[in-house]
Parts: sequence; C-alpha cells; structure tokens
Amino acid sequence: MRTNLIIGGSHGISKNLVALQLAAGEKVICLCRTAETIEAHPNLKVFNFDVMTDEISSIGLEAEFESLDSFTFCPGSISLKPVARVQIEQVIQDLNLNLFSALKIIQSILPALKKSPRSPSILMFSSVIVGMGMPMHTQVGIVKGAVEGFVRNLAAELSPSIRVNALAPSLTETPLAGTLVSNEKMKQASIERHPLKRIGSSEEIAKLAYLITSDSLPFMTGQILGIDGGMSRIRA
Repeated sequence: MRTNLIIGGSHGISKNLVALQLAAGEKVICLCRTAETIEAHPNLKVFNFDVMTDEISSIGLEAEFESLDSFTFCPGSISLKPVARVQIEQVIQDLNLNLFSALKIIQSILPALKKSPRSPSILMFSSVIVGMGMPMHTQVGIVKGAVEGFVRNLAAELSPSIRVNALAPSLTETPLAGTLVSNEKMKQASIERHPLKRIGSSEEIAKLAYLITSDSLPFMTGQILGIDGGMSRIRA
C-alpha cells in the first residue's frame, strides 16, 4: 500500500487529491489547520497542523510510517497589488508560507522518502504567472518564482532516488481564489484571457497531481507543468 503525506486536504485541490488516493486504496496522512472538517476514512490519518507556527517533529509522524511514497505541499497565497504597495515584510511572510515551511518539512521527511521501494515523489505548486507576467502580480511572481527554482534544484540533488515536480495552474475554482471567482466581472475577464474560455476546476488539477505523485510517471522529475487552459503558451 502506498503511503502519501499531504499538507492540506480539507478543501480545494488537496481535498480532491486525498479522495483520489483513498479511492485507489492508498494510505493518506493529512496535516492541516482544519482537521475537524475532513471526513473519516479507514486509510486516512489527520493531524491539526499550521505550517506557519507548528514543528512537524512535535506530532509524532514517525509512528505513522517507516517509508513514504509521496509528499504534496498545497498551502499557498495570492497577493495581488501594484508594485508600489508591495511590502518586504509581506513578501517574506508569503515566502515562509509557500517555500520555507515546505523546505523544513522536506528536510524532516527526507529519510522516509528515501526508504520508499517505489519511485517517491515530491509535488509543489507554482503559478502560471511566473512564466508570463501580469500587472499586479509582482509579489506572486517573486514567491512562486522562488518555488520553481527550489523544485528544479531539489530535483537535481535528489535524483535518481526521489522525483520533484510542480504544477503551475492558472486561476482555479478554489477557496484560495474565492475573492477572484466570486466577482463576476473579474471572473469573466479571466475566462476571456484563457484560450479554452474557462477557468480550471480543483477536480481536474487534482487528477494531474495524482498522476504525478503515483507510480504512473517514474520518468518525470524537475518539471513545472502548466495546467492553465493554454494561457501560458498560446493566444487564441
């Protein structure tokens, strides 16, 4: 039985990824701030955990697994503002959430990933914005650009034993993007920017995340995969 560790699991993409892993008969361990909202399952263990304040060593994960087959880091932020209003302290806070907390956890679970008899995987999340650039997205670009650099260099260092990849979605129907998709004018403007004339769903992003973290793609590492309705590559 595969063992998967997810930071998140209570909503959006991570919730759908957990459902796919459980449906495949895999074991899932979720660390999230809203553990009480996750429905119980025989193959699921959930711990209350805040990546900004908690230490992974304090929750006793060693008792849950000897080896680990995948790690998916889902926390993120969308901070949209003109460059004149970007504050260094807020950029550092976003880096702590999106990158530095992931680094600390990966350092802690690396021995368990190396013990996997399969093709263990680390998956993180970037953004379409890193590869194309848009007004008001300076802070997002700084933070997610750092995530992409981390992913590529970590993949080089951990090869050939551990695969490291990232997904770079565009605007997706998730709670994180709630303020953007709830405003009909902003939502419609985003729809029109996509060649496929719609925005993404958490279910379809999760399907790709599952494929990458499973045993299906053992020849893939160091990749930043766009799932963005064609936004980053074509103009329709």
